Amino acid sequence: MDAQSPTMPQKAANRALIFLLSALSFVAWRWSFFIVWDDTASASYNLYVNNGHFSLARMRPIFLEAFAYVQVDGYRPISAIIRALGNAYVYSVGVNMHLFILANAVLFGLAVSLMVAFSGFYLRRWPARAFATFLLFASTPLLTSGLVLFSGIQFLAFIFALSILILYLRHDRDGRRIWLIPLAVLLFFGPWVRELVGVAAALILFHEALYWRGVRPVGVLGALGFLHALFPTFLVSLFVDTLPIAFVFSFGNLGAFVRTSLPEGSLLQALAGLHWRIILDIFSILPPSLVVFGLGSFVWSSAVYWRSSRHQFREQVFLIVFFAASFLPFLKIF
Repeated sequence: MDAQSPTMPQKAANRALIFLLSALSFVAWRWSFFIVWDDTASASYNLYVNNGHFSLARMRPIFLEAFAYVQVDGYRPISAIIRALGNAYVYSVGVNMHLFILANAVLFGLAVSLMVAFSGFYLRRWPARAFATFLLFASTPLLTSGLVLFSGIQFLAFIFALSILILYLRHDRDGRRIWLIPLAVLLFFGPWVRELVGVAAALILFHEALYWRGVRPVGVLGALGFLHALFPTFLVSLFVDTLPIAFVFSFGNLGAFVRTSLPEGSLLQALAGLHWRIILDIFSILPPSLVVFGLGSFVWSSAVYWRSSRHQFREQVFLIVFFAASFLPFLKIF
């Protein structure tokens, strides 16, 4: 081992410090009594229209309805449970959201720690990893979405997606099958948090194909996870007769976005209807000079990798596909 490389206790201490500082930063930023957007609408509906259907005194409907029914936004039973618990808390206790702020701070700290760990597969130096993590978690879109405390916690989607990819990459590098157990658990529960988590399973399949790995257990696991993400109601429908088996793009918010993205007319008309101005809005989120420098670095590094290291070029392609799969849907839903 390199004398300058950190020991396992040092790594654990560094990760704990990153988690603690990130969580405390979120608490300092979000600490208040107000709720916003989806939280306000959801809690108000439960208070004034649904007459306290969700309350802390009646926990059974919270879990039963989350799994037995497709919600308006889709089939996200884990997120539905969290939303119902938030509504029940507001109904039974009041708008004192400090407990949920602390819970979100824990999730934020965990998401930041996972991003640092994931970036370590591609960035050797700590300042580069810290900078990449800062650009993501200090960005305006992510911070504003973090204002929502229980009606759709965005950090959970990051946590599941990054955890899935970290476990896969660790298994891919050291070949230890012990990683497949938590990977299977996360692939199972991830799509029940948010449909976007299914992208992680698709990325496993893409990475396997990119390196021509053949049929491996981890690839089979990724395929099963991807199928589960495409049909998230199937497994529960085996036990709940009233729950339909449906394609993920056919219901909820995702289904509505897909239907409105297929207007009558040519393909060019459909492409013209996308929100291309989001590309210009990137310049209002990040400094223009940073965006230009990033694009230039990307082009330059791709050319260097193509000439010197096919492995690094493949990893560059993988990250590009990861970015595209996460970014391109916003051309429709932004």
